[in-house]
Amino acid sequence: GELRLGCYQSVTWCQHRRAMQESAKANGRVPLPHIPRTYRMPKDIHVEPQKFAAELINRLKEVLRDREAEAKLEERLKRVRAEEEGEDAELPLGPSLMSHKLVPTQLLPHFAPRYAELQVRDAHEENPESILDEHVQRVM
Repeated sequence: GELRLGCYQSVTWCQHRRAMQESAKANGRVPLPHIPRTYRMPKDIHVEPQKFAAELINRLKEVLRDREAEAKLEERLKRVRAEEEGEDAELPLGPSLMSHKLVPTQLLPHFAPRYAELQVRDAHEENPESILDEHVQRVM
């Protein structure tokens, strides 16, 4: 019999089967990427319960310390953001944050020139047309 492929192509069944077998062989030669094992046997299958408990407690304490550190960092970040927005009255500053004070804007001219750009950015936020004016001054 014949197998019709499209309008103009006709291939006999044997030729079609031979082509399928050749393509299957070609696909078999394609190197597949390494698939890692999803389940591994535990290293210490026979662990004494006391050692296992001690190891588990140490690891859980580590996780707890990490979470507490992240929570403190989040709290500091919230305080700094609130301070930047001028909401000092709502969140009182703790002693830990006093060491991480931001540079006041009045002292910026006394620091390196790269800090002077901060004042320029503030001016741009207040008046967007100042960006265009500054560009025209540089070009002209």
